[in-house]
Amino acid sequence: ITAEQVSGVYRDGSSELRLLALDGNKLKIEFKSDWTIAGYYSNSGYHPNTGDAVGEATIEGNVARYVTGDTKKCKITLTFLTNRLEVTKEGSAADCGIRHNVVVATGTYRRIKGGHARLVRLRK
Repeated sequence: ITAEQVSGVYRDGSSELRLLALDGNKLKIEFKSDWTIAGYYSNSGYHPNTGDAVGEATIEGNVARYVTGDTKKCKITLTFLTNRLEVTKEGSAADCGIRHNVVVATGTYRRIKGGHARLVRLRK
């Protein structure tokens, strides 16, 4: 599998994964998750708990692995299948850059859009 073949937008409930092909077999990854059950209210309305992670991964076979942050304590594995991917995680939510009470990354993501995904929440 190549990075071009798996580029696109994938969704699992309120979690979204955007993949953009880079040179070689590298992917830019953008993960965002909302947990609307445990949000909070303020004068401006309801605010869900949210979390995100951004990084790069290299594809080997049908698997891409992403290691987050300086601590390297979070490892997210993407296994590509037909029109979906399975996501597994090693490490705590905090190690993976996800706030408390946010369901993190793991699960089956369905491909909802192929091709070049526009990365909208990139941070350095």
